[in-house]
Amino acid sequence: MNRQQPRKPYHAISPEGPATAGLDTPLMSAAATLCVILLVITLTGCQRAPEAALDDYNERLARVLDVEEVPIPSAKIVPPKRPPRSDYALSGSVLTVDLVSPLALKPCGVLPLIAARNAPMGKLATPSQHFLYQRELLHHLYRCPADTLTQEGNVLKESLLNQRRPKLDAWFARSLLLGDELWFAIGAAAPSWQFGDVEHSEQALIALNRLREASEDLGQALAPGELERLLHRLHGSASIAGLHRTMLTTIGQLGGTLSLLQQAQTLPCDDPAVPILSNILTQIYGKRVQPLLSRIQQVDRTLSPPLRQLLHPWPKHPYFDFYLSEQEGSLRGHFYVRIRQHTEAWQALLQRCQRQPQARGPNG
Repeated sequence: MNRQQPRKPYHAISPEGPATAGLDTPLMSAAATLCVILLVITLTGCQRAPEAALDDYNERLARVLDVEEVPIPSAKIVPPKRPPRSDYALSGSVLTVDLVSPLALKPCGVLPLIAARNAPMGKLATPSQHFLYQRELLHHLYRCPADTLTQEGNVLKESLLNQRRPKLDAWFARSLLLGDELWFAIGAAAPSWQFGDVEHSEQALIALNRLREASEDLGQALAPGELERLLHRLHGSASIAGLHRTMLTTIGQLGGTLSLLQQAQTLPCDDPAVPILSNILTQIYGKRVQPLLSRIQQVDRTLSPPLRQLLHPWPKHPYFDFYLSEQEGSLRGHFYVRIRQHTEAWQALLQRCQRQPQARGPNG
């Protein structure tokens, strides 16, 4: 009977070896380069996205607990629907001045401004342009010398200033809210973990808040084009919507984690799974998941305060309260409660079994 020869160990073939005899060396180099490129593309394509790290975290917990599927939280958070934008548009009576009375204000140089605003194209202006019209009108009236006007002109001037100046700050917030740059950015219509240029967005929000303060000083003219320039900068980043979508996704993923940790509470402390769970906390959560949760909180602390300041006071509607406020039931309320619940679940398990993680603990 023929005996099977033992398989020889595999060795890499050297280009100078007999197997490559007679082959063109440049051709071999090109082939090797192509293989390296394909390998890099393959490995890059296999890199796991941040949300996959949380999925892997849950899947590892499920395997240790012998659970076939990660539980889906029964209480799913459903964000309120965005209301119609037309419900919050400033009324025409607030934005216009009739073309008869302003004749008395001719020395103030406001007639061309009023005519342009009342023209068909003026009525199609963006919300931010509507605000700039109001502010420019009040700026001209404020600086208009009383001795250049008739008695009728002075009465009309003071009436417009007294009526509109107190509303200017709220008009600024409303005009920005209604503009495309923020109306669609407030929600969560963006992919998870796509924060864009956070620093770029932060600088734009801070500059817009400064412009809001400067606009209240009617004695000073606003820099031409500054408001539109800042809004354009903000429009170029999906930071806010990306943050909100990431929060919603993470709330759901950590909800599955909580269900698994609740099952782990029933394990005897001498169960072999307990030390494995502790290792998952250290090696998977501590090194991969916790930095991601910290990143979400960092972006939130960077963008949300100046955004709330910019849009305050926003309309009383569940949609705006959900995405902008910090109250119970809001997106941030749900997110930080879920972070705390996750931390407390791990602490309860570790304390019950008198175990401590070897590295850093569950500080979400």
